[in-house]
Amino acid sequence: MFPDSDPSDRQKSQMVPECRNPIFLQTFYFVVSEGDLHKRLLFTMWNSDSTSRMSLLLGCMSFGVRSLMDPDKEFQGWYFLLGEELGRKKHLKVPTQHNNPTALSLHQSEGLEVGRLEARD
Repeated sequence: MFPDSDPSDRQKSQMVPECRNPIFLQTFYFVVSEGDLHKRLLFTMWNSDSTSRMSLLLGCMSFGVRSLMDPDKEFQGWYFLLGEELGRKKHLKVPTQHNNPTALSLHQSEGLEVGRLEARD
C-alpha cells in the first residue's frame, strides 16, 4: 500500500520467463486496518531481463483502499498501465470496446483480496 508501505507488506506474483503473454492466476490477501483506508493499493508491472539483470518498470496503477473495501463497488476489467507518477495517484479503465494490456479483477471480502492479473503485448 502506498504511501508509507512497509516492504514486508509487499507481495509479488511468480515470474513467467520467456513468455510474451503471461497470465498470473494468483490471489493475494492484505490485512487492512482503519489507518490504511486513506492509502492506495499500488500495482507495478516490471519486465526483468535475465541477460543484463536489469528490471524495467512497464507501468503501474493504484486504487483507493476505501473504494476497494466498498461492497457496492466492483473493479473488474482492463486497465491501462500508467507512468509511475500518475499511476501512484489513479487508475484508468480501458473502454470496453478495446482489448488492451492489463486485466485486473479485484474482489472484496473481510480483508482485501486481490484476484486475477493478466497481461498481454
